[in-house]
Amino acid sequence: MTPDRLLLWVVLASAGIGAQASGPGSGACPTPDAVSPIHLYGLWQATVEEQKEVLLLELVRHPEWQGSLSGRLQRPSGWVQVSGDIEDGELTLEESGDGRTVTGLWHGSAVDGSCGKEIRGTWNAAQDRRLLGFTLRKRAGWD
Repeated sequence: MTPDRLLLWVVLASAGIGAQASGPGSGACPTPDAVSPIHLYGLWQATVEEQKEVLLLELVRHPEWQGSLSGRLQRPSGWVQVSGDIEDGELTLEESGDGRTVTGLWHGSAVDGSCGKEIRGTWNAAQDRRLLGFTLRKRAGWD
């Protein structure tokens, strides 16, 4: 194969690979309304207004409900369970310390231009009905 043909083959092969890639980790950047559960699997850093601690959130595929999320959130008092959904870029997560009683509700939107790696919204504390802003950022290496 001549050097010219080799270069042409590399260019064409690279173009074809890029055109077919569209899932997480492929380099494709989903728009906020195209973010799906698979884009959210992994570790996230969570910050909530008026709270000093940076929380760790782990999201996985829900074991029972297809298309839903399950996981856990590390609070200063320990791990709590979370479950929820994302639809049209809108995330809803319920937080529970015992797996039955909802102790917090997370509702947010994927940030435009973040490729589904940043979500902002409000956290509602069930106990006293406080509404606080939150930001979720996907940790590097989980895309």
